[in-house]
Amino acid sequence: MSEWNLSSAQSAFDRGDGQTWIEDYLQQPEWLNEGLLARVRSYSSSWLAPEQISPDAFFRIAGPGDGFMFPQDLVKWKREVAVIVSSRPSPEDLPPLIAWRELDGILNLADGNHRLDALRELGHNEAWTIVHDGPLRSPEEIRQRAERLAASPPPKQS
Repeated sequence: MSEWNLSSAQSAFDRGDGQTWIEDYLQQPEWLNEGLLARVRSYSSSWLAPEQISPDAFFRIAGPGDGFMFPQDLVKWKREVAVIVSSRPSPEDLPPLIAWRELDGILNLADGNHRLDALRELGHNEAWTIVHDGPLRSPEEIRQRAERLAASPPPKQS
């Protein structure tokens, strides 16, 4: 079993080391997410310990197809989800998802989109998630996003 799971995350948060756990996890070859790591290092300060959240609560920023901020190839996406599903993990065996809550309440799923699809396929109706209670953006990016949302709200996701 990987050291990057719910137990290790909860232990880190219990020690007051949640930020370090997140940064270390995001640098692991299997879970590498350099873009999010840069944001975490630049803007993070308010992480909440892992909690269970319904998969339907997230606004996903990565996924198969063109409707995502980070679109992925469908064939590759299905293959990567199938690898996770084939190991039949429990939600506790996987690293918690990582999300941030925008000022308008939207919960953006920043890391764990493949794991979320795998958990759904395995019939789980909640996912352990670490939430940053606030945007992972600069003040200027926050202002620009607010202007875009005022002009055109985000589309509903299925």
